[in-house]
Amino acid sequence: MGHLPIVNQKTFKDVLNTGYISTRGVLGPKLEKTIADLFSDVLATRNGDPIFPWIIKGDDNNNEQKLGFKFRLEVVGKPIFVKGEEFPIKLPVSTKYREYNQIKSEEEALNIFRKELLWNAIGKKSLQRGRSLTHQSLDEDATLENILGEYRLKDLTRKNLSGIQITINLSQTEESLETFPKSDLMEIPPKDRLKKINIEDIPWVSGRKFKTEKALEAWLMENIDSGNIDLKKFFPENSELEWFGNYLPYFVAGKNIDVVILHKQSDGRRSSSIIELKKDRITKALLITAINQVKRYAIFIKNAFKLESFEVNPMVLCHLSSNNARGLKDISNKKSHQMNEVKLIGYDIEETKVNFEEF
Repeated sequence: MGHLPIVNQKTFKDVLNTGYISTRGVLGPKLEKTIADLFSDVLATRNGDPIFPWIIKGDDNNNEQKLGFKFRLEVVGKPIFVKGEEFPIKLPVSTKYREYNQIKSEEEALNIFRKELLWNAIGKKSLQRGRSLTHQSLDEDATLENILGEYRLKDLTRKNLSGIQITINLSQTEESLETFPKSDLMEIPPKDRLKKINIEDIPWVSGRKFKTEKALEAWLMENIDSGNIDLKKFFPENSELEWFGNYLPYFVAGKNIDVVILHKQSDGRRSSSIIELKKDRITKALLITAINQVKRYAIFIKNAFKLESFEVNPMVLCHLSSNNARGLKDISNKKSHQMNEVKLIGYDIEETKVNFEEF
């Protein structure tokens, strides 16, 4: 799948001089949540994924220069964290990249009257998001490449950076680590906190659940296509994972879909799984809200990818506990009109493994 990082002329020159897409973030009081949010974006990337830099400013903020889309890079490795760097989150790209013959402006690329829309880019622009990477579907990749047209291959330089591979390590628990964040870290201005952090100090797990919902999201982005994850037993039968993305725009009203997966069926058709994430056990009232929400998302995805109703697989994923299971048993009954084909899946962390079970 393709990814759209926001860059300016200066930061794109840094990409060409280093061989890395680099990002950062401002860390307020919810440090762990924000860091997991930033990590989830880069953990959704895979080797070979195209990256289309979205240039929004010229040199020295000269907006008279032509801006938009002109380049295509390619992911060649896992993301790393380089402590002390101004932009410490780094994603390596191939030393070969495409430069298209003509730059395409935002107006051309995001044309809402075109038959094939760049919906995720339009959502990012309309919602004024500041996230580091926006993901787009395989169809959107093909549409953008068709818009950009002819290109020539060029070379960039990659530095040999020493960093730590970014991962959601289930061994980093609240119980095994010292208090985070350290008090001296909170004395640093929010814009400078990220580059000072030791990512091995971040607790991703508390007890038998993820400490934040974003940590669950980031772990899924890192592992969703792994052969070891048993969540796949709830995916459509006779299918293989074709594409996935996190935090995708739902229309332009400010809501977001936590996780969307596209599957390729053995007969060539597509199907989709839509997952609403809840890291904790949830009450009946919250569950009903989540069910209705994921149903609306399912209709949106069905229309977006031109699927039949039976090809859409909505799911609510929350923490599995005995109390939760007993309390939700009646709602998860297949005869319940409220569930209506929505799967209710529970997760539980046992040492360094995440187990999944249907209620």
